[in-house]
Amino acid sequence: MLYDMPDNRASEAMKAIDKEFVDLNELRVATDLEIQELLGNRYPQIEKRVAMITQSLNAIFEKEHTLNLARLVTISKRDARQFLRDLPRCTRSSRRTSLLFAFEGHTVPIDTLMLDYLKEEEVIEPETTLEEVQNSSSTTSRLRNATTFMQPSAPPPNPPATTRGRRKKRRRK
Repeated sequence: MLYDMPDNRASEAMKAIDKEFVDLNELRVATDLEIQELLGNRYPQIEKRVAMITQSLNAIFEKEHTLNLARLVTISKRDARQFLRDLPRCTRSSRRTSLLFAFEGHTVPIDTLMLDYLKEEEVIEPETTLEEVQNSSSTTSRLRNATTFMQPSAPPPNPPATTRGRRKKRRRK
């Protein structure tokens, strides 16, 4: 639900889903129309989002015979990435969000909202496309601190305790 949607709207959608459905399996077997009616038409590309969710849940169930992805933590990140790539209609940003937060992968999820923000903050050139940013290792390296960047409520990282490249020594009294 996060793809191209502000956090608060995605959170509202997830609360509605949690309230209506007992678990992910019940969501998986619900019709797209039921889910669309639950969320309403106020969400951008609601048909596409709902189809992605139900098709991805069904694909996970077919492959794993469960909706638990704990097995993916035990395999290589490369194989986990491929598993997510194989999910139907799953966007690149959604896959990267899953890799970053669930599997501690080294990636930066970029959607059009993030692209606009990066342009506004002059991190990237105004004419840069979404595909260019997603494929650019130089942009990724500039956004290495992605988990802090993606979690506005997280405290900022501690600055290194150094002065001119050397560690500060504690004075003993």
